[in-house]
Amino acid sequence: MFLHLGTPKPLSQLATTPVSISSARSKLKILVIDDQPFILKEVLASHGYAIHEMRDISAIELVAGYPIVVCDIKGVGATFHTKHEGAHLFREIRRAFPEKYIVAFTGFRFDATYNEYFRVADVSLKKDTDTEAWVKVLDEAIGIMAEPKHRWLRMRRFLLEEARLELWTVLQIETAFIEAVSARDKNKLLSPIKGFGLPDETRHMLTNFAGSLFTDILGGLLSAAITS
Repeated sequence: MFLHLGTPKPLSQLATTPVSISSARSKLKILVIDDQPFILKEVLASHGYAIHEMRDISAIELVAGYPIVVCDIKGVGATFHTKHEGAHLFREIRRAFPEKYIVAFTGFRFDATYNEYFRVADVSLKKDTDTEAWVKVLDEAIGIMAEPKHRWLRMRRFLLEEARLELWTVLQIETAFIEAVSARDKNKLLSPIKGFGLPDETRHMLTNFAGSLFTDILGGLLSAAITS
């Protein structure tokens, strides 16, 4: 089925508004996946960050409600039975939720076979990295994830480069995204997606994207100033 949406709308129709990092710190949830207690949790919480911990995850969908995911390598990912442990989780999280900001962290050195996994993460930190560096990284992540437009740009890059969708298809999805954010109605994105003839995996990924994005928008967690 071919669904024609008319002339694609420019992404500039969504105005990027200044983000108050200090106030956004407490709104955008950060998930830390580590089999050991996260030693900087209290320190970062004192800076206003909303830090949540899981010792491991049994399903990738468990990260859905967290725009920013900090993941260790050793001792996690047991359910997936892979020698790359948490590094494997980076790739699976990116496949299911391309827009999420992923921070890899570890206290170990790894051989070259891990390089492809580290490239999936947005940034890598050592466990002994000082507080100032963590604050810088997390504030950069929040600045990106607090804007619907920035989240979409991450998704758009994935659709073109990894999912290898046709440019016209991506532009149609982008138009639906703009209309959905403008109306604050995720169904304006979800309904057209069903008519694009997308692979099941891609359609499911976009459904996840819409769900997490509009949960944050409607919950007042994201800036979403719209220009007409």
